[in-house]
Amino acid sequence: MSLFPEDSTKESLDFSTLGFYGSSGSCIFKYFVDPNDPQKSFSWAILIFNFLCMLVVALSYFSVHLLSQKSAAKVGVSRRFGALQRKISLIIISDFFCWTPFILICILHYTKTINATPYYSFFSIVILPINSLINPIFVRQLFHQECHSSVSWN
Repeated sequence: MSLFPEDSTKESLDFSTLGFYGSSGSCIFKYFVDPNDPQKSFSWAILIFNFLCMLVVALSYFSVHLLSQKSAAKVGVSRRFGALQRKISLIIISDFFCWTPFILICILHYTKTINATPYYSFFSIVILPINSLINPIFVRQLFHQECHSSVSWN
């Protein structure tokens, strides 16, 4: 007995019209939209939300950096503080360099300045996951260093 009744299901589904996930070889959400795409509102909401989160994190880090730099100078822990700040800066910079070019390409594609469709797989498989790959490495190193420097084994 077959799981599909008489192959009629296979013939009636046209996978090229799925659009949302089915427009490219990668099964990743469709960010490269044009003004006629029904997903444009959702795509732009996700991109704008991500950009705003990145901006809030960067501005918050910058303000914390300024305040803690003053405190570190008073206490005299500037060497350790500098190493910590560099690692946190790398996390924010990696986020910026992964998402900002992607958002700019999305804008250029939407305004039909460029056709970015051939590059979608490259961005979705290589560029965006770089941030997801790099951040845990930086955070692990940061956490490991802070744990070892704050715990005394004597």
